[in-house]
Amino acid sequence: METYYLLIVEEYSVRRDSCGAGESRSGCGIKKIYRFLADGSITYQDDRAYTYPYGMAGGKPGASSRKTLIRASGEQVDLPSKVSDVPVYEGDHLIFETAGAGGVGDPLSRDPEAVAKDVRWRLISSEVAATEYGVVLGEDGAVDPGATEARRGELCEGRGETNSSTTARSRRSQTNARQSPRRSASSTSGSPARWGRTGAANGNG
Repeated sequence: METYYLLIVEEYSVRRDSCGAGESRSGCGIKKIYRFLADGSITYQDDRAYTYPYGMAGGKPGASSRKTLIRASGEQVDLPSKVSDVPVYEGDHLIFETAGAGGVGDPLSRDPEAVAKDVRWRLISSEVAATEYGVVLGEDGAVDPGATEARRGELCEGRGETNSSTTARSRRSQTNARQSPRRSASSTSGSPARWGRTGAANGNG
């Protein structure tokens, strides 16, 4: 892209905490940061800005998409999921974040070791591990079994459930989800895909 278009891709990474929590967590969205090297305009099409990618069988929705234009002056402009001919100038940045997908099954039934691995891989934060999955990690990143059991008990109590009932319900929900023809919604991704010296850019999601 940088060979043909007057821009630089400064970052292409996983969007942390964008995946829907679940016994089977969803995939994460992508974060891309573009820096424009010349004046021009951008056009792109994406989705899931106002509707969250739904979860199934007790799974949580993924994060919605988000687009932010940062002017060279420092001004930040929130953009919708679809734009046409938005002026950009040399030194401006576009932060293009796609949506995550929806999780499947109760997050409190996810294997704590799998949650710890997700934190190590920077797919989710330790805060989300505790609030969504009820998994407490030590300073070394290892699962704290006692604190995790207590935290999950607190979250279940807040629902009016017990750990055992949550696990049983999750297993039933997972079975139903596998038998259902529907699948959790995933994101569409897009990016400014055409850029020339005339200053025109276009991308499809």
